[in-house]
This record gives sequence, C-alpha cells and structure tokens, in this order.
Amino acid sequence: MRWAWLPCVLACCFAGPATALNQSYPVVYQSARALGMGGTDIAIGGDPDALFSNPAGLGRMEPGWQTLPLVATVGSSRRTESFIRDFRSALDEDTPEKQRTELSALVRNYRGRNLHADGNVVPNISWRGEDWAISAAWLGTARFDGRTHQGFGDQGLISLDARTLSGPVLGVAHQSGRWSVGAAVKTLRKRRVRETYSVRELVDLTEDGGDISDDVQSGHASAMDIGIQYDLAPGYHWRPRVGAVIRNVGDLDFGDAGRIPQSVAAGIAVEPPASGTTRVQLSAEYADLLHDLGEDSDHLKRLRIGGQWYLWERRRHALALRAGLYQRAPTAGVDLRVHMLRIGLMTYAEEQGAFAGQDSDRRYVLTVGLGL
Repeated sequence: MRWAWLPCVLACCFAGPATALNQSYPVVYQSARALGMGGTDIAIGGDPDALFSNPAGLGRMEPGWQTLPLVATVGSSRRTESFIRDFRSALDEDTPEKQRTELSALVRNYRGRNLHADGNVVPNISWRGEDWAISAAWLGTARFDGRTHQGFGDQGLISLDARTLSGPVLGVAHQSGRWSVGAAVKTLRKRRVRETYSVRELVDLTEDGGDISDDVQSGHASAMDIGIQYDLAPGYHWRPRVGAVIRNVGDLDFGDAGRIPQSVAAGIAVEPPASGTTRVQLSAEYADLLHDLGEDSDHLKRLRIGGQWYLWERRRHALALRAGLYQRAPTAGVDLRVHMLRIGLMTYAEEQGAFAGQDSDRRYVLTVGLGL
C-alpha cells in the first residue's frame, strides 16, 4: 500500500492540458468521433457530440429522441501503462534507499517522454423536432499528463498535471432554411494537481501516507458556446456547408485551478456523392482563429482535416470508418452501432511542442456506449 496515493492522483485529480509540461491547447472535451476525423466537427454535426464541438450541429440530428445513458471513453499513450507498472514496482522495494535507487533508474529510462491517460463519461439525452433541437449531458472527465526529467533536483524529477472536470452541459439549436444556430451552457467544477516532485519527495510521500491535499486546487466556472452552420448550396450534390463557433465566451476561469480561454474556430464540410447505403463526409477546419489558446503562432498545429465513411447506416445500425490529420499527425477510427450497443476504437496524436511535428504524443482510445 506504499504507492496507494498514485491511483488517487490518477483517478481523482486527473489532468487537463498540461501547460507546465507541454504546449498543448486547453479544451473542455473532444469526442472520440471528432478526433477520429482529425478533430473536425464544426461544420458536420448531426450527433449529440455537437453539444461540445458546435451546438448548431444539434439541428442536424435525426428527428425524435436519442438517449445515451452510458458513453465512456478511456485513452492512454503507449508508454503510460508500462511507466505506472514500473513506478509501482519501484515503490514496492523494502527500504527508502532502494526505492530512491529504482525511481532514479525509472527517471533515466523515461527521461523526456510524455505520459498521458484519460477517462470520460458523458451520459446524454437529446431531442429534435421540426425546427428545434435540445440536448443535455453530464460531463465527467479525468486526465493525467506527466513527464520525467533527469539532472535536476534530488536524483531526478517527475512533473505531473492532473485534473477532473465535471458538471452539466445544456444545448439548444434552431434550424431555419439554410441556417442552423445553437448555444450551449456549461457549469463545471475543476480539481487540479500541477506539481513537480523529486524522487526523494515521492518516496517521502509513500512513507508519510501519501497526503497530497495541500497540492490540490479547485474552482467553479460557467461559460457559453455559440455556433452557426450555413448550407452554401443545398441543391448542389456535394452539399457544401460552413460552420463557426465561439467557445467558452468570457473564458472558463477556475481561479487557481487554471483557465480555459475563449476561442473562435471555423470549418467547411462537403458530402461527395456515394452509392447505395454509404455516406461520405469530408471536413477541414482551423481552430483558434484569433490565437487565444497558446503563445505559439503555428498554423499547422491549428489545422484539422478529416472525414468519415459510413459503410452502412440505419437508425439503430451503423458502421463508420474515420481518418484525418490532427496537428499534422494522422488519426484513424472505427465505430460500430448495433441496436443499443456502441463500440469504437481510435488513435490520434496530440502535439506537446510549440509547432506541429516537434513533440507529438500518440494516443489510443476505446469507446463503449449504450443508447436508444
């Protein structure tokens, strides 16, 4: 039980964007569906996930009710599981001296490498009528980011940024002619641990019972997203559509727990002709038009390109393949829906550096859902 505090850090204080560790952009939530398409969804919509990407897209949902009492995703970078296993093994040593020796070796082996794990639960209920659509969800996200450093502190350092975000999100959309407009309101609570620990401090934590409560910061914040979508040429067989969204109007300011700035994004989508029951959607968008999310000015880091191909699609049965480029790195995903069961696999890479291609961290995501 010497390392029992570690699961508490990972499960209770999971991290958001680790600004202390990297230069990834802070976001509230990105669905696996959107990330599979290279992070694009502003001009697509048609799914309850539009509540987080562009609430105007709720107006493109199928008419009637959609209930998703369980939608859960878990993700990890490829080194995280082995790091946690080796970390626990080091803290299982009999004496503090052996623990420090093993932890120092661990820091050397993982020096400069990114560590990431996340989990999300987003139950949702949505309805669309003739002109109006509404959606309500409870967002629960947990995320951990870390990096090891050698040559500083007592036998090495381990930096971590961990957070949870939780709270209700409510959205509404109205569709009229070529236009669809929408808004979503979120009220969230954030808990965060953002610290750098030396090897000696980690060993002392285990010996002292692992009380990290002094390092936990928390706060509440509310904000609104406002979005639009517009069909450029409804009669044209490629169905071009543009979309734009202002996220976190007025900023999500959690005080000491951090801030997610207001940002503006825009995109375009088309649906090339497809035969039979198949459907193809292609999209491109630019995130953070005004460069509010980060100090860098790299355009490729903000560019997203992707699409999805429904091999078949019914109201309760669908198989979709997704692919794209997210911050210049490839993404891919597959999503299967059969009656109430939904399951998906996806991979993407998050840029940790100041420009696309500098320090890309590959991640893998599993999605499981039950819905009507």
